[in-house]
Amino acid sequence: MRKKIAHFQLLPILSGVQNIMLTLLTHLDPEKYEIYVISKSGGPLVDKVKELGFKHIPLKYLRRKLSPLDIVAFFELIRIFKENNFDIIHTHSSKPGFIGRIAAKLAGCRAVVHTVHGLPFREFQNKLVYFFYLHLERIAARFSDITIFVNNHERELCWEKKVYLPKNSLTIHNSVVSHRYNGIKTLGELITITSVCRFFPPKNIVNTVLCAIKACKLNDKLRFVFVGDGKYYDKCLRLVRENHCDDKINLPGWQSNVYDWLKESDVFLLYSLSEGFPISILEAMSMKLPIIGSDIKSIREMVSEKNGYLVDPFDHEKLVNLLTGLTDERNVLILKGEESYNLVCNKFSLESFINGYEKIYEKLVS
Repeated sequence: MRKKIAHFQLLPILSGVQNIMLTLLTHLDPEKYEIYVISKSGGPLVDKVKELGFKHIPLKYLRRKLSPLDIVAFFELIRIFKENNFDIIHTHSSKPGFIGRIAAKLAGCRAVVHTVHGLPFREFQNKLVYFFYLHLERIAARFSDITIFVNNHERELCWEKKVYLPKNSLTIHNSVVSHRYNGIKTLGELITITSVCRFFPPKNIVNTVLCAIKACKLNDKLRFVFVGDGKYYDKCLRLVRENHCDDKINLPGWQSNVYDWLKESDVFLLYSLSEGFPISILEAMSMKLPIIGSDIKSIREMVSEKNGYLVDPFDHEKLVNLLTGLTDERNVLILKGEESYNLVCNKFSLESFINGYEKIYEKLVS
């Protein structure tokens, strides 16, 4: 008899967290698992879930920000969990992870798994905010059977802060479906640097665009593409236009065909303040791109001098200088791109990602 497994997300979009979930679900054995996805209604995630043949359960009351309706959403979840009698509830990210894990245990669900795609308490936060989210994570930790981290740094930090016990938590690095670039990379006269992200504060996107503007003014052979949208999209577009860089910096908005953009790129850039284990970097690595990443602990697990460059997320001058000098590093960029490809094939393989989750599911409901 198949086991009923429900993955709980908040937003019905197709961003990194949602795509990682879908990568896992599409590789689970349909003879073993009956798959459900719970999220807000509408949006491309819901369309994709139905296209893949999975069952979608909409949430009426859950909101992204803290809201009095969260209490109603909490009881809505308990009702859904009880009515469907799931064998496994698998929650993703902070808010769904908090209310979802507690609701699952109160509903009597057999097993609860949570994936931390990025901790809610972060290095650069206000101290009160930091300790508030730290306390919430400690509470939620008591309601999960297994917690999965996408990088080693956050797992070890949570051990240090006594949020999770080592025996109930482990790391499974994210991976990507094999859309890998099998050709030989060559670089032309112009160097195209691409970034894929949501235009929100943790991505440091405004400062990244400002650095790109300065680099373009110093080196006429650079071109930038910033794929994505969000809160700061209009501000970034305005900055590009005010600095007359429309012909050098392209902001095409959110795109579903990310690999098509990466195929036309020479370098990938992600200058975030905080990250879990960004799928965008893995996608770029699978396309033989060297990576320029912010020098934060999670990205250090993916990027080194072998396959790219690390820059302090507050050292904007260093980033500008690095970008400006890329046209003199063509041979080095090709070698770094090859190493990116080797890493994503060997260290962050899809096989190890799928096997890691399957072993957990089988252990919990065998």
